[in-house]
Amino acid sequence: MKRLCFVLSTLLITCSLAFSQSNPTVNPGGGGIEHSTSQNKCLSGSQRAFIKKQLEENIQQLKAASLLKTNTNPEIVSFDFPLQKTAALDYSNFYGVSNYVDHDATAGIVDYKCNARSYNGHQGTDFFTWPFPWYSYENNLVEVISAAAGTIVFKQDGQFDQNCQWNNQNQWNAIYVQHADGSVAWYGHLKSNSLTTKDIGSSIAQGEYIGVVASSGMSDNAHLHFEVRDDAGNLIDPYQGNCNNLNSDSWWQTQLPYNQMRINAALTHSAPPVHDCPAANEVTNFNNNFIVGETVYVGAYYKDQTVGQTATYTIRRPDLSVWDTWNQNFQQNFNASWWWWPRDLPEEGPFGTWRFDIELNGETVIHSFEYLETNLPIELTSFTASLTKQNTTLLDWQTASETNNSGFEIEHSIDGTSWEKIGFVEGHNIADKYSHIHQNPQRGVNYYRLRQIDTNGDFEYSKTVSVEVNRNNTISIYPNPTKDKINIIGTENQPINIKIYNSTGILAADFTSNESEIDIRHLASGLYIISIQLDKLISVQKIVKN
Repeated sequence: MKRLCFVLSTLLITCSLAFSQSNPTVNPGGGGIEHSTSQNKCLSGSQRAFIKKQLEENIQQLKAASLLKTNTNPEIVSFDFPLQKTAALDYSNFYGVSNYVDHDATAGIVDYKCNARSYNGHQGTDFFTWPFPWYSYENNLVEVISAAAGTIVFKQDGQFDQNCQWNNQNQWNAIYVQHADGSVAWYGHLKSNSLTTKDIGSSIAQGEYIGVVASSGMSDNAHLHFEVRDDAGNLIDPYQGNCNNLNSDSWWQTQLPYNQMRINAALTHSAPPVHDCPAANEVTNFNNNFIVGETVYVGAYYKDQTVGQTATYTIRRPDLSVWDTWNQNFQQNFNASWWWWPRDLPEEGPFGTWRFDIELNGETVIHSFEYLETNLPIELTSFTASLTKQNTTLLDWQTASETNNSGFEIEHSIDGTSWEKIGFVEGHNIADKYSHIHQNPQRGVNYYRLRQIDTNGDFEYSKTVSVEVNRNNTISIYPNPTKDKINIIGTENQPINIKIYNSTGILAADFTSNESEIDIRHLASGLYIISIQLDKLISVQKIVKN
């Protein structure tokens, strides 16, 4: 992904009126993002050589162990889109494209559409998350999913994942999936310890979770590098176009438009947001609750901003009548852009749920916010979730003020849609800190929210937070090499199926055990491949018997 250049527009603060306006064009604050033409690559030559060597070795070993089948009648793979947002992310759209494959073998740059949306030597497609990529990163809101069914043939994990500059030689976190036709998809720059618990040799379905978008390796912002190679290791560009000289057909089930201006989000803020890298420098200033005297900053976020397009913005009262409306005519092209306007709502109200609407090319995105005469019964300043060493979830939250606060119901979800109550904490009716421990979170992503209840029965939900449980728990073996016994860690004495193959792929042992200590004294000295299956988790590892 290319270095991000933040281009700030001239700020012209405009005063809104208490009456409906007739679509004037209003200059905003904010700006756009364009990607530079840096020649830096996301993988060094030595890193690529290491990956290719490891892939060749792993594929050979998996075939020897009959864990990787070759399709005798291969067809071109048909990819689905490799990203999805979780239910907790309330955006209309959540990504943009910064770079396609470069088809110019010289120093020039040519993408599949004969344009220059790439950089010299780029060998994949870069999808960046937008807006607020680090907010999505910290809360695991944008997931990488398998574009096609296949078998995991290599994993890299544990690398730093908040890089903001290319001047590093760190490896990335990545997963590599081989498909039935022998082609391999590379999913790179992932979040550390977010990778699927499935191990090398495991099958993965189309659309199945792989990891979380981040900025590991040689990268300057959160994005997914998606690279495809055929069964001979040749580069494939999954997009069909006149300048794609690698392959004639599209590999997508539905090839998305090259350039399509979309509304990614309509939001409200307490102050202008700050877009920066890494997570600690990004300031969202999200706010959906305002009182008299507070300024509402309405924000619009786009992908593929295009010259000549016009957006219409409307702020509506609780009865849906128009309080303010204006147009924006776009004068520049940007891969991503953001624009904001300050508004002071009328002191006399009306109070209740207001709306900020954005209309573009027939699409309307609606964002609701509350405008109240006085403060809410509580002012929540923070709400976080963290995983303890005991694999329990610690929820912490803090209030700046409380009035008539009955308490907080704690709600839990595994999909961000269906919720259940898991606890209740009484309100203190003074500014205070609270906590709650969820003793039994489920494996995978767990979502949490607070339902704050007033003494009169009114209630309001907090933002949603999440944690991942056991994403980084893998099965390990020690000692290795060994003389007589191996110990298996990570199965918690549950029934596991064990298959041991010799170096030629012949099955030497096949049994089920509840024990973590396995006796292998009966095996001859040499290299073995051991497959350990616990429920749907399969771990394939090499061991040496002395």
